[in-house]
Amino acid sequence: EGMAATLGNLGNIAVRRGDLDAAEDFYKRSLAIEEALGRKGGMAADLGNLGTVAQTRGDLDAAEDFHTRSLAIEEALGRKEGIAAELGNLGAVAQTRGDVARPLRVLQPRPARRRARRALRRRGCPARLRCAARAARRAGPRRARAYGGSWRGG
Repeated sequence: EGMAATLGNLGNIAVRRGDLDAAEDFYKRSLAIEEALGRKGGMAADLGNLGTVAQTRGDLDAAEDFHTRSLAIEEALGRKEGIAAELGNLGAVAQTRGDVARPLRVLQPRPARRRARRALRRRGCPARLRCAARAARRAGPRRARAYGGSWRGG
């Protein structure tokens, strides 16, 4: 278990250094361990991180696939913060594509998503998410991460 977390952290360091190949390798190795151990939370984090690496590279189909898989796990676990993060990531992918209607389809209220949004509103998280969205629009996704963007540790 500790090995997967360490690999995820090394992936985060590689991203900060701009070495996306190394980051992808670390995240994939971490994901393999998390899958072998059946640790869904770690799998969701690694898939989300792989999605963000793919988006940074411009591979939007792969990014959407990774984020969609991560979202499914987060919903199954009922992790509200993870659901919100992945919905935001999918919206960012759609925005990068220029698909204005896609974020609306992604955000259609499903019971779990509706509950997650209500819980996040009570905690004051939307202000943080709005800040990240504004930063992304102004400076692109790399800069948005500094304002609470989508990178999550494994």
